[in-house]
Amino acid sequence: MEDMKEFIIGHEIEIFWAFVFAFAFALLIEIIFKPFRRWREQIKKLKALSIFVGKSSSLKPEVLLEKRPFNPYYYERQEDTLINKSLNNKKNIIIIGSPLSGKSRAVYEALTKLSKPHNIAIPRCIDINLETFLFPKNTEIVVIDDLHKFVEHQNFEHLLRVTLDKNVVIVATCRSGMEYKKVKNKIDLETIFEHECTIELPRISNDTGEEIARRVGIRWGEVKFDRTVGSIFMRLAEMERRFNELDNIEKTILRALRSLYICGIYEEKDIFPLEWIKIATKRVGLERRDFEWTGLLENLRDKELITRVEKDKVRTEEVYLDYIVKPLVEMKILDVFNEMISTFSDVPEAQFKLGSRAYTIGTIDLEKAEYMKIAIKAYEEALKVRTLDRFPMDYAMTQNNLGNAYRTLGEVEAKAENCKKAIKAYEEALKVFTKEEFPEIYLLVKSNLRKLLDFCGSE
Repeated sequence: MEDMKEFIIGHEIEIFWAFVFAFAFALLIEIIFKPFRRWREQIKKLKALSIFVGKSSSLKPEVLLEKRPFNPYYYERQEDTLINKSLNNKKNIIIIGSPLSGKSRAVYEALTKLSKPHNIAIPRCIDINLETFLFPKNTEIVVIDDLHKFVEHQNFEHLLRVTLDKNVVIVATCRSGMEYKKVKNKIDLETIFEHECTIELPRISNDTGEEIARRVGIRWGEVKFDRTVGSIFMRLAEMERRFNELDNIEKTILRALRSLYICGIYEEKDIFPLEWIKIATKRVGLERRDFEWTGLLENLRDKELITRVEKDKVRTEEVYLDYIVKPLVEMKILDVFNEMISTFSDVPEAQFKLGSRAYTIGTIDLEKAEYMKIAIKAYEEALKVRTLDRFPMDYAMTQNNLGNAYRTLGEVEAKAENCKKAIKAYEEALKVFTKEEFPEIYLLVKSNLRKLLDFCGSE
């Protein structure tokens, strides 16, 4: 009996020490691998937020130019000297120009020719989640290519503010004209970019264009030249010919992409979810089964009018949508917006993007009231799904934007009525964006509310 007790006790002690050993081993593993897991999580966040983080000397052309043709020959202008000088003096730079003027290529050339490599980060053009936002360590330069698209995304101001607070150099590009005006309405550019660091790329002469074409071996007769460097390389005449030779179904797909593009219904800069394309084409009677869609997209890809990003997403060159893809019937932009609102009545994310685009255009367009009414309608459609109980964050952000739209509409009509609606929207947003949980967004919404109250009180 005693032997049995000793055996049991000894066995229990062995189990106890085995458990202690296992626990200690697990704890040791946790201590060893925790930094590694944290590092992996940071890398994952950085990849989700940036298309490139690394040395300027390792930057590849396709990172900035994507699928656009890259020729080793580069036509240098006096503006390139200004860009290089500003970079070497660690000054923020904004490069302005028309489509195909060479803004992204100028940035690539400047960064890869720095006297010494710099740590650069190129963020994705996406909404920023403040809870998961991570700024790359040791970054010296942040490149914001197509600033006019970034300003339409949620919490972009946070990225901008962090970059400025860390004294990181900003190199931005922006389309001239309406897009530049849009950015100036959203951001105080003069406090970020000094006058001499606002560099506009001019159009080039026919003689210069012919000389560039000769140097790179492109037949001038095949160039659809619009006095930009990019038009020499983009084969616009050839792409126009290809578009004209498409069948009606293929043209319908590209026209749907054009409508989505106009209304801002896409991801990042120019990525279109296939599901949204299907919804847009269904509106005009085009419905196909999945395998048929695969064949249609492959045909368009073979003709280089689109590229396949993933199985369910496509990308197309925005210049094609601007210059090559012609609508079946010419429509006013406002009519395109109204059509897309009804088309995407059950897709709150699309409605939100459409509302944001309409609001942004309305801040600079003469038809301000009409665009604000479109934005309001789109946000209210989104709120039918983005309810407080189901999607509190989306609900609050949409309410904040709705408040902005009502406030701006109040600047041109029914001031008292629209002020009341704006106040209510901001108050709804503050039900979620509390000072304790979201201090930064709380201050933003409170600032919007204060501006509104000042505006409402001024007669």
